[in-house]
Amino acid sequence: RPEGAYYQRNWHRDLLWCLYECTLTNVEIKNGTIRYFGSDGIYEESSSGNSHRIINIRVIANKKWGIALYGSNHLIEGCTASFNEQSGIGASYGSTITGNTVYNNGEDGIAAYFGCTITGNTSYNNGSNGIYIEGYSTIKNNTARSNGEYGINCNDSYGNCLIDGNTATSNTSGNLAPHTTSTLHANHAP
Repeated sequence: RPEGAYYQRNWHRDLLWCLYECTLTNVEIKNGTIRYFGSDGIYEESSSGNSHRIINIRVIANKKWGIALYGSNHLIEGCTASFNEQSGIGASYGSTITGNTVYNNGEDGIAAYFGCTITGNTSYNNGSNGIYIEGYSTIKNNTARSNGEYGINCNDSYGNCLIDGNTATSNTSGNLAPHTTSTLHANHAP
C-alpha cells in the first residue's frame, strides 16, 4: 500500500480519537474516503463538540455508523455513506445535512435529531428508514426510495417538523410517516 495512504489512515484514526476524546469544536474534514473501520467512520460523542464540517467525504463499509455527530450546529455536505453496518449519516441539534447520497446501510440512511435541516439528499436501499427525524426539523427536497421501513419517518414522540417538497417512493412500510403535529406540503409520496 502506498505510504501516503498509510499515513492518511493513521492521521484520520488520530483525528477520530481526538474528536471522540478531546471535545473539539469547529473541525473540518474534507475530500477523502474512510472505509472498513472497525467502528464508526467519523464519530463525535461529546454534546459540547460543535460546528464540525464534514464535506465531500465517502464513508464506506464501516462497522457502525458512517458519520455520527452529537453536539450541535454541524454541517454534513456532499458526502456519500454506503454499506455501513448501522446508519449512514446522523447529526443532532441544529445541524444541516445537505446534498448527500446515502444507500445500502444496515439501519437508517439519515438520522437527525432536534432542530436539524435536511435538504437535497438521496437515500435508498437502507435497512430501516431513508430519513429518520425527531422534533422541530425541516426536511425539504429530498428523495427517499426503496428503504426497508419508511421513506421519511418523523418520530411519534417529537413532532413539529416541516416536511416539504420531498419524493418518497417504493418504501416497504410506507413513504411518509409524519407526526400529527408535522406540516406537510407538496411532497410526492404515492
